[in-house]
Amino acid sequence: MPTNAWASRAPDFASVILEESHDIPNVDLSVVLLSGSAADPAGKWGLSRFTAEMLLRGTKTRDNVKLAVELDQLGSELSVAPGTDSLSLSGETLTRNLDAFLTIVADVVTNPAFDLKEFDKLKALTLDQLKQANEDDQGLARRKMREFADAGHPYGHDSRGTVATVSTFTLDDVKKFYEKHWVAGNIVIGAGGDLDKKELGIALGVHFAAVRPGPRTGPVSFQDPPRPKGRQFLLVDKPERNQAQIYFALPGIPAKHSDAFSLMLANEVLGGGRFSTVLMREVRVKRGLSYGAYSFLTRRHGADMIGVWVFPESKKVIETLELIFKLSSDHATTGFAQADFDDAKSYLVKKYPFLIDTAQKRMSQRLEVYTLGLPDDYVSTYRANLERVTREDAMKAAKKYFTPDNVFIAIVCTASGLKDAVAKLPGVTSVEVKAFDQDPAL
Repeated sequence: MPTNAWASRAPDFASVILEESHDIPNVDLSVVLLSGSAADPAGKWGLSRFTAEMLLRGTKTRDNVKLAVELDQLGSELSVAPGTDSLSLSGETLTRNLDAFLTIVADVVTNPAFDLKEFDKLKALTLDQLKQANEDDQGLARRKMREFADAGHPYGHDSRGTVATVSTFTLDDVKKFYEKHWVAGNIVIGAGGDLDKKELGIALGVHFAAVRPGPRTGPVSFQDPPRPKGRQFLLVDKPERNQAQIYFALPGIPAKHSDAFSLMLANEVLGGGRFSTVLMREVRVKRGLSYGAYSFLTRRHGADMIGVWVFPESKKVIETLELIFKLSSDHATTGFAQADFDDAKSYLVKKYPFLIDTAQKRMSQRLEVYTLGLPDDYVSTYRANLERVTREDAMKAAKKYFTPDNVFIAIVCTASGLKDAVAKLPGVTSVEVKAFDQDPAL
């Protein structure tokens, strides 16, 4: 909804979303920037997130200590939630403290100090976090899978960037990103809880009048990421691994695609959020190859990613790969049992009410709907759209989008004991080996 429908003095935000509920005296607020990691400039991966985190390092009227103290006195906090297409600066407060809380939030958004000492501290901290992140094999595999499957694409890097890119950041880079993207037309305000439209309109006019005007700059529409040609492997070489982390990745479809609900059901049957999925039953229960086996869909403004994640012992990697290839192929070609489909559908339909049972959750859902370019009635029609999908619809989606003969596969492992065996698997067109701490090419 245009901001001028709320208050004449308020900035012309891209949209304002309110979920009103007076059940408890509490308000959740999100300031959503429509420029996430996909908007990072070339060679400056991580700059969107870094700039947002700099906002919390102090304003021209509150240094970072004073900012933290004042929020703590209100029983509130502010945090950055990064994303691919957008990011959010979010927090909550008691209704009686709303005015003071909004004063602080507006100061953070409109009046950042961009202090050089704080910049140096955050840069050092970020570099340290990036190096420490390599100790987590699962997170490492997930990042490398993204870099591999979306190579050369704006989606192909983590929101934190890399050691190589963050090392190049300057305070001037931060200021330029802020000046370009942190403008009213590129910001969505979300509020949920104990306030009404009139109160929110007054608050926007009083507290956020200083937000600079400017055009919307995101989310940007891109060409789809590259498609795999055969089975393409990336072995992320890490010494002395007794367990492998394996991610399979395929290009998917945007969340607003007409096949999205059918693909959602097909994914849930294969390996979604339940213990009774095909992958869990075949990989864990029957064979004990991995403690867990999951499939997933990312949700992005552009083409999303279809993936599978398993983590077998190193000596069982080849057996696990062969099984995943077979299960995925069966899923796409011969389909799946009616009972499996009914179980998946029932789970998703019954789960959804728990995702919208508070004003904060409903606000978050509506913010995502806006960011992804979904229909305004997406939340209210979600269950009906799920109910409408038949087993035949889901099997058509599986056949169309699950292509196990053409897939990217990233494995964190000790490559020396695996490379030759992987290369001998049917359909393999490439096997690339990279050190676990090697940054991707810019």
